[in-house]
Amino acid sequence: MRTVGSLFLPWLQEIARDEKVAVIFLREFWPRIVGAPLAAATDPLRLRGRILEIGVPDSEWEGVLRGMTPALISKVNGFWNRSLVRSLDFRMLHPRSGDRST
Repeated sequence: MRTVGSLFLPWLQEIARDEKVAVIFLREFWPRIVGAPLAAATDPLRLRGRILEIGVPDSEWEGVLRGMTPALISKVNGFWNRSLVRSLDFRMLHPRSGDRST
């Protein structure tokens, strides 16, 4: 199965030049990139200088995700088929602000 990144590679690489636009697409495809359970608890917030800031609900999730950092970076970069992210930063979300169900 081909990834979205491989189907639209030239287009995605052009989009990735604008970090704000890249985050819009990351948010849209986040469940496909990291899986539905993880996407339900996290939210890509911003991309600056190849550092992706991810919103987390609490310090427990932050600890889990810190341990998964290399895998998460690999998943994001694999989706884009380029080195979009070099590191992750985590920020606590206010209760319910990361809830995308509303």
